[in-house]
Amino acid sequence: MPDAAAVDARLRAVGVRVVLPLRDEPFGQGHVMVADPNDVLVDVVQPIPVDPDWLARQRLTLLASLPDADAASEGCHGFDLRSHLRSVPPPDRGHRVPDNST
Repeated sequence: MPDAAAVDARLRAVGVRVVLPLRDEPFGQGHVMVADPNDVLVDVVQPIPVDPDWLARQRLTLLASLPDADAASEGCHGFDLRSHLRSVPPPDRGHRVPDNST
């Protein structure tokens, strides 16, 4: 798994053109985008913890976009996504992405 910050520093040190500076996205990605001499874009991505506040907002947006419970259950074999989303606890603020590099 790449360390986006280390790759960013190494590429900048050798003069590679940075197209998108190193940044952390709330949806769980740290990344930097560079261009090679032929303008081929390379996006170096590293998994990072998802921002719990961002995730909570996404859940609320999804809940608001769903039809009412009765309509949501029709044709879905009785599965009510709205009730399911309300019953699943939000992620723990200490959530960490597992390191599968070994």
